[in-house]
Formats: sequence, C-alpha cells, structure tokens
Amino acid sequence: MLGSRQFVKRIFQLNQWKYHGVSQYKPFEKAYFKLFNIPTARHLGTFNQDWGVTEDGKPLKSMLDLKELLQKHIGQKVCFKMVVGHGGQGFKAFEIMENGTELMAHHLSTQQDYSLPELVNLLQDENSAGWVIEDYIQQHPGMAEFNPTSLNTIRMFVYENNQGECVPLGSYLRIGAEGSLIDNLEGGGFGVEVDHRTGELIKDCIFCISDDHPLLFPDKDTATIKGNRIPFWKEAEEMGLKALRCYPNTRFLGLDISITEEGPVMIEMNILPSYLGLVWLRLKTKILLFQ
Repeated sequence: MLGSRQFVKRIFQLNQWKYHGVSQYKPFEKAYFKLFNIPTARHLGTFNQDWGVTEDGKPLKSMLDLKELLQKHIGQKVCFKMVVGHGGQGFKAFEIMENGTELMAHHLSTQQDYSLPELVNLLQDENSAGWVIEDYIQQHPGMAEFNPTSLNTIRMFVYENNQGECVPLGSYLRIGAEGSLIDNLEGGGFGVEVDHRTGELIKDCIFCISDDHPLLFPDKDTATIKGNRIPFWKEAEEMGLKALRCYPNTRFLGLDISITEEGPVMIEMNILPSYLGLVWLRLKTKILLFQ
C-alpha cells in the first residue's frame, strides 16, 4: 500500500491540480451535478451579502431576502453548507417554523431555536463567505435503520485505469454517532465495508476513530448493524462512475452518496479524500492506482 505522502503525490499525478478546488466550492459542485443530471439535494439558493441568489434568480443577500426564501419552507427542514468546505464542515440543518408572525429556525442538532436575526448573525459570524441552502435529504428507511438521527452515506472510491475504464475500487458505509446529524467518523461515527459485487455489508470489517487512531473491530458484535444490504446499490455505483467520467482531467475521486426512497443522491465529491479510508478497506493502492 502507498504511504500517505506517496498517495498524495499519486493523486496529484492522476488529477490535474487546476480542478482540485472545484469539488470544495459548493456552487460549482451543485452546477456540475445539475449539468450532468446527477441526482443531488435540491439547491434553494446561496446566501451571501454581496452576490447571494436563489435558485430562481432572486437576490439572497439580506435578512429580508432570506426571510422570503424560508417562508416558502415553513414546516420543512433545510440545510446550510459553507460555500467552501468538505467533510460536513459547518453543516447545519434547521426546521423552519412560525411563532405567531415571527419566523423561527429550530436547529436539529442543538435543539436551539433561532429568530431570523439570530440565524443571520450565526451564519455571518461563522462564515461570512456565504452558505449554500439545500433541501433536507430524507434517507431510505433501510438506511435510517443504521442510525435514524444521522444521514448515513456511502464513501465510494472510483478510478479511471490506464485503459480509460472507470472502475470502483472500494466503498464503506458511514454511520453517525448516536444523536449526531452527520456520519463523520471523526465525530464518533463508524464505518462498515461494502461488498461491491452485492452491496452487502461485510460485518467483520467495522472501524472507527478513537484517540486519533483508526481501529479495526473483527468481532461483528462490537457494533450493531441492523441491515445487510444497501438499497439501490447498483444505481449508486453507476452514478459514482458517471460522476468520474464527466469530471475533466481527473482519474480518482472519493464520493459521498446517500440513498433515498427514489434512489441514490450525490452529496459531494472529493478530489483528495482521506487516506485512512483506503487503509481501512485494505486497498492495494500501490498496484490499483498504477494499473
């Protein structure tokens, strides 16, 4: 297996550097998914005080602009993502409510209620560069069984080999910690390897992060896995390969995919995904990434 430095060096050989930032700039990424008909969460708008805009072209720069947008989603859940970011950084989900004539946002993670001015201050203080606003993804019941509070996603590694064929290298299911909204392993979640032939979970390969060290748990009873197979597995795999085929001058991606009742939905692409995922999957990168 390649070491971490060797891995980074090889990725910069496979993926032209000038495209590396595209997958971290969320508006570009959303446009990419839409252009190539890759299912993703519906983009409602991007909130920025200088150039913010809704999906239908209206300004989304001020508190009043944000109020006009959110009033259309009372009783619904919406997500906020930093304009530039990855790995769930800064992710927030709110249920939009009305308290009399006042608009309120109920934070699904902290359970705190925010008035509109408080919400805008929260967003501006944390990231003045702006926020992409999306529909909240309702995951497939079969995925929710693993942990109903978190959006449990597939991390899939795809590669274009020397023959020009896009192939899957390996995948694992990420399951969030109890009570968490996201499935980030650094936040206490854990992963389970997926058999690419069948979409079944390989229950004797369960891993997590503890004290900044990856641990393998060969005993399948160490963590409770309530499901055996990922719904819409073949469709998810084909969507992942399509995302790579359409991406310019890029031969390797780490993809985050969720599953809804209608099928797979792309969360984000990663030009330089975490090296640890490859280690957990025991992928022979020294061979696979040079074939």
